[in-house]
Amino acid sequence: MSARVRLGSWPLYPFLFAAHPVLSLLLNNVSKVPLVDTLWPLLVVEGLTFLILLMCRLVCGQWCRAALYTFLIVVALLFFQRFDGALGLVIDDGPNIWIAAVVWVALLLFVGRVVSRSDSDLFNATTVLNAAAVLFLAIPVLGVGWHTWQVQKVQSDAVAAMNQPVPTLTRPANGELPDIWYVVLDRYARADVLKSQYKFDNDDFLGALSTKGFHVLDQSTANYQRTAHSLASTLNLDYLDAASAISGSGSPDWVILYRLLEDFKVWRALKPLGYQYSHLGSWWTPTATNNFAERNFSWNVVPTFERFLRDQSLPGRLARAAGWQAMDYRRLQCERVGTKFDRLETIAAENGAAKFVFAHFLMPHPPFVLKEDGSCLPEVEAKARSRTDNYIDQVRYTNKRLIDLVSHIQGNPDRAAIIILQADEGPWPERIAGDEHTVGMDTTPVKWKSLSSPELLEKQAIFHAIYFPTGKGLAKLPPTMTPVNTFRTIFRQWFGADLPRLPDENFIYLDNNRVLTFEQITDKLR
Repeated sequence: MSARVRLGSWPLYPFLFAAHPVLSLLLNNVSKVPLVDTLWPLLVVEGLTFLILLMCRLVCGQWCRAALYTFLIVVALLFFQRFDGALGLVIDDGPNIWIAAVVWVALLLFVGRVVSRSDSDLFNATTVLNAAAVLFLAIPVLGVGWHTWQVQKVQSDAVAAMNQPVPTLTRPANGELPDIWYVVLDRYARADVLKSQYKFDNDDFLGALSTKGFHVLDQSTANYQRTAHSLASTLNLDYLDAASAISGSGSPDWVILYRLLEDFKVWRALKPLGYQYSHLGSWWTPTATNNFAERNFSWNVVPTFERFLRDQSLPGRLARAAGWQAMDYRRLQCERVGTKFDRLETIAAENGAAKFVFAHFLMPHPPFVLKEDGSCLPEVEAKARSRTDNYIDQVRYTNKRLIDLVSHIQGNPDRAAIIILQADEGPWPERIAGDEHTVGMDTTPVKWKSLSSPELLEKQAIFHAIYFPTGKGLAKLPPTMTPVNTFRTIFRQWFGADLPRLPDENFIYLDNNRVLTFEQITDKLR
């Protein structure tokens, strides 16, 4: 049998076309998306394509014709975004989306009707479409393959340079291991910034923490301006210089940072002592779950890559326009925050093995989905209010839940606990903020060197408070201590680690094309 006959005999093109939206989206985000994040979406679209092909085969009785019908259905479901773009339209989720969908489906039904009247066995069409599909898919496959070949070793070397060697920890003198709670409040501004930029006095909350034995570091700043950099540095006990040196000055590769948020030095050091790691992530994929944690608690998390893929498909667009709850990411985020706090309070009552609890709250981080009382804030109402009112309501809600959580942790008489309440970055200055009402759309590409000193201060002046069970050593913590020294201090004071304090310095990465190229801005934040 000739190669041409073999190619024409197997209608593969529906599967190849179905893979294109997934791989194309990956190619456009290849510096931010690990390959593993695409495996499940690929399996889903290929599995659905296979089921559609089987059903079409049962209906029409011929594989080649069934494949063409399947191809048209795949195009209808997955390529609507291209139809939208080809017409130069910007179709929102209002009535126009339904009109556009009807036109799109009618066009494909017309093509299907023409095919159904054809007497041809479609052998030649199958051959041509198979070849076209291979060429169509070649661009994203080659692009992703080339990028992966270039960065794979660099990523592994950069991660190893940051999370090794692991410091040696010893049990405290009394033999009792304290629980360690690391609660990250994303974009929670420092008290002075809340007063100057948001006209909000946070003294009551900070005073309540002080009454409960916390030391509030009221001049603390983030070491870096974005979550990935900040947490990668904090959790790996060092600045990101080693990763920067290996990746090179022109690297746009966020995946290095994301990998450092999963296999990090803090957990590597605690594990030999017998700590159990409980992870409570966010909707942001790099912290949504952690494969190294014994327990992951997540609630209706849709990985970022899958969310964008859904939103580009015709079913996803229509489901969102119809108000289908599974596509209402704002409501999911609103309900997720309260559920996570409830889960933390449950964990606080647990005894047994020593706990390391890492909880990342995208709060008071946008989107603005919560009122002060914890009820969900509709998008229409949020847009009618000021940015300041929306942000401060989420601060107030967060404050209340934090005080309740601390009371639960400290209320367990059988478990001593070290508690870290810390922001990883401050809010984005309004001038450079994106859409703060839509999940995942709140950032913009920024040339960070263009920001003024007050804007940089707003971005990197953070809330930071620490509690030790005995209070020993807290008063000696400098008010300017930055997150890179948080776990170094805990490991040194409580576990005898040889981890001297690093200079408290601040950096910005330059832009999204140079995410591991840094400039020091310490003097601008003092």
